[in-house]
Amino acid sequence: MPGAIRIPPMMPMIFPKPPMKNAAVILLAATLLYVNLALALPTSPPQQTPRILPRQSPPRNANPTLCTFDGDQDMYGLGIRIGYYIQWVATVFGAYFTPKVVSSAFEANALFNIGMLAGLVYSTIARNDMHVLEPIIVLGFSIGGAIVGLLDPKNVHHPKDLKSLRRRLVHLAATGALYLPLLTYWVWFSFHGMDTLRTEGDACVPYTFLLAKIDARAAWFRTFMKVTTVISIVAICALGGFLAVTYRAKSHILPENPAPRLSRTTTALALRARPTKLQFGIVIFACLICALSVELPILWNNIGGVNGLGATGQLIPMAIGLLTSIRVVVGIVGLQFRTRKQRRKEFAKERMFGRRQQEMQRRDLEDDGDTDGNTDGDGMTISRTTSKAATVRTFVTADEQGEITEPEQKRRKLKRKRTEEKGEKVAGFYIREVEAGASTSATRATSVRTRRDGESSEDMEPTSTDSPTTESPTRPTPPSRQGPGVLRKEQSGKEQ
Repeated sequence: MPGAIRIPPMMPMIFPKPPMKNAAVILLAATLLYVNLALALPTSPPQQTPRILPRQSPPRNANPTLCTFDGDQDMYGLGIRIGYYIQWVATVFGAYFTPKVVSSAFEANALFNIGMLAGLVYSTIARNDMHVLEPIIVLGFSIGGAIVGLLDPKNVHHPKDLKSLRRRLVHLAATGALYLPLLTYWVWFSFHGMDTLRTEGDACVPYTFLLAKIDARAAWFRTFMKVTTVISIVAICALGGFLAVTYRAKSHILPENPAPRLSRTTTALALRARPTKLQFGIVIFACLICALSVELPILWNNIGGVNGLGATGQLIPMAIGLLTSIRVVVGIVGLQFRTRKQRRKEFAKERMFGRRQQEMQRRDLEDDGDTDGNTDGDGMTISRTTSKAATVRTFVTADEQGEITEPEQKRRKLKRKRTEEKGEKVAGFYIREVEAGASTSATRATSVRTRRDGESSEDMEPTSTDSPTTESPTRPTPPSRQGPGVLRKEQSGKEQ
């Protein structure tokens, strides 16, 4: 229409229409922003919601039914345990390798056991809250020390006279008297102490070690302790009776006057008293069982206060054990050095003089010490007469002595070969002395008187004025075949 007002078209929008995908992303971002702002605003304290994590166990000490208690560090603290173990190892190995060095260590071990037992008895009387496991731990120390004391050289020594036998019996009696308090406490603990000493209640199980993890309150374990105690008492009484019977029997056999006495610190006694490999292995196994019976109950029952070195009393046993071990190590090293030094001396002597010279010296000594019917170094047999009458030496060949067997011929051939190697000549005859008559003895006496007057006896020839005696046919030895052994025997016969 001409008169109508024309409306201009609307201008297009400056921002394009967003697509539906972008709108959804913006809406999600705004929602998250709102939620975060709402959480950041101060509101009432939030209530705790249950967690999905697993429930944690409470602390160990919060439960009163656990088998845990504070031990006595003055009886079985860490320092005392280490000192005992070091002393055991040093004493056992010292008794096997150097018994002379560790002779005094056994006495120190016995005194330590007595001191430990005295402390246990005092604690049992003074304390009202002693746990049932504590005597078991201390008894492990005492039993281990008693087993180690069995290797004492004075216990292994075999007496050769009555005085030594009495000394050994006195030592055994003193050792039994020292360990008698241990047996007495063991009897009390097995029959009364295990039923009256403190435990941590029915819910707590006190564990101990007897080749396995066992309950110390079990009925069979208590019965085992009682039976073991009775067997020990019977065995000790039987051992005492056996020693008494042995002493009575040997008192009629052994001499009253003692032989040259071997002290317990001498090397000869130490070598005689050295334990065998079987004894050494048994003692090591027993000490290992005693150590486990001490350490495992402490670990299984969570005993506190005994795994530190805070107390001063723990340092003394540890220091003594370290000193004993150092002494044993020094003794073993010194023994090895002395052995090597002795071997070097023997090797140098052998190189200097040679084996031949030593063999010659040995044979010369044998020649000087020949007796009736022996064979000298030149392969000759000598039969000496014990009469005071003079004797005449005659030489008889091997054929006149009778038939010689083949082994004897080989032996004599070997001896001739050895003698030729050292520069001597074999005479090949057997020297035989035949007792002469009275005339020969008179001639020998005349020659002795003449030699005393200064005349040479070698220029004189013995003459027989009386009737001749029956003698075996003589055969002079050629001068070239006379060895030094023959000349020496002839000279000794002239001197006689």
